[in-house]
Amino acid sequence: MPADTKVGSVSRARYDALVGEDRKLVLDETKIQFKIGDDALEIKPMRPHGGSLPATGEEPFEGQQRLEMFADDIGVSYNQVRTYRQTASRWPREHRAQGVSFDIHRILEKLDDRFEKIADPLPHRPYRRRPRLPGPPPLRVGQPLRHRHPAQRQRPAHRPRVLGPRRRPPPPLTTPTPPQAVTLK
Repeated sequence: MPADTKVGSVSRARYDALVGEDRKLVLDETKIQFKIGDDALEIKPMRPHGGSLPATGEEPFEGQQRLEMFADDIGVSYNQVRTYRQTASRWPREHRAQGVSFDIHRILEKLDDRFEKIADPLPHRPYRRRPRLPGPPPLRVGQPLRHRHPAQRQRPAHRPRVLGPRRRPPPPLTTPTPPQAVTLK
């Protein structure tokens, strides 16, 4: 793609600069999310699987209250802190991949082989235009059609010309009969 090509309303060079800046922001965001998760783990460590009962010397539901207080104090929701804590617990610092977003870590956290998957990621393929398919080029606005319009096509004999709700035929026209005189006895 030539350097003077526009991407949206900006030049290609400006677009590349914006992408570089925003990639750095995504990496910073990932660091922030893991830091909040690590801090939440320090405040309330994860229990072993199936640990619904409080640990020894711990009040029931005390951990949730501490995490809610932590979330309120730093200005994020409790559910965000809980998600960051869960992901940080599944990804020890030595296995976190640099340059990979927090959301990818969160998605992969459920896999048993997540450390191998993150170490050998699929190659990133930038968006490329699909090659044109063989055949006639696509139509442009105002270009005449090369085939008959659907209204000009032959209809099967069993299909009515006008589709829509069926209507009853009107009753036949008859001349009204005058009312009969009633005689009283």
